[in-house]
Amino acid sequence: MRDRVPLPFRSWAVLPWLAFVAWLWWRAALERLAATGAAPAGAGGPDPAALALAATGMKLAGHALEAAWYAACGRALGARLPVVRLAVALVTLSMLDVARLALLGPPAGEGFDPRLPLVGAELLAGAGAPHDGFGAAFGSFGLFVALRLAGTAWLLARALGEGRGGAAALLVAATWLASRLAAWWVVDLARGRSPLGGG
Repeated sequence: MRDRVPLPFRSWAVLPWLAFVAWLWWRAALERLAATGAAPAGAGGPDPAALALAATGMKLAGHALEAAWYAACGRALGARLPVVRLAVALVTLSMLDVARLALLGPPAGEGFDPRLPLVGAELLAGAGAPHDGFGAAFGSFGLFVALRLAGTAWLLARALGEGRGGAAALLVAATWLASRLAAWWVVDLARGRSPLGGG
């Protein structure tokens, strides 16, 4: 069962690897806070490093919950998935998101920006955050996100067993779409707007 969720390193390297990926996420969160001006250093507000650490912890916890969700769905399909190995694999795939964030920045100006298909429409917002819940939820979709979703579907198909590729792809797509719809609603409600419009 463990071999159905392959890892590119031995088990003794899992903790150092997770620490390295967590550091990458912390750096990415810190740079994102600086780019958006959400937590200016020395402004008497929260420490940007602490905020980045909290964001990193939430990101890793989110992947752990995602792995547990897929394992629960696997049990419903009659398969037992190794939750810890699956979580480590999901964290590893999240490096594609780190790469996507590294490409974000001010738009290139007039004309087509070649980064757009890679990082998604969020690029058009420049350094600032998207202005509405829909943009915040779906603005990140591009080649990097598509590759991460495809990698997740491949892992699940391998873990679920032969002939389950379609079910794995559907599960990943449905999970991603549900999470994006939830993000849309949460962002709009937090800004005092109705996701259904008219507010």
